[in-house]
Amino acid sequence: MLALAKDVDVGFAVNVTGEDATFAIGHGSFGRVVDNLLSNAIAAVHDEGSVSVSLSTQSGGLTLEIRDDGPGMPESFIPHAFDRFARPDDSRTSSTGGSGLGLALVGAIVDSAGGSVSLRNGGPGLVITVVIPQM
Repeated sequence: MLALAKDVDVGFAVNVTGEDATFAIGHGSFGRVVDNLLSNAIAAVHDEGSVSVSLSTQSGGLTLEIRDDGPGMPESFIPHAFDRFARPDDSRTSSTGGSGLGLALVGAIVDSAGGSVSLRNGGPGLVITVVIPQM
């Protein structure tokens, strides 16, 4: 619904092998991670922007990558992006920029699964990569 309201194109690619593989994260927790990151990406792009999501199994883990063609994130903020209540611009309010808890929640969920999450500017946009180990 978020993407439709902004006419954002969201593309998905899935390349998962080992259908019986299990990973160190529950379905609900993984859903929260995907929902939060995808919502953030859609909110970050301009009207008629694009977001791509890929899910794959690589090197004994599950890799989720979300890319958008938005403005990216200030480089100085990237090391703090997963801190609670952190926002890249202090002038943004919770109504326009969120509470600063979404990425902290993602980081905590991924960390509790023994995984990793990283982000980088992709010129244009932001690239977020989540890796969850296979059990």
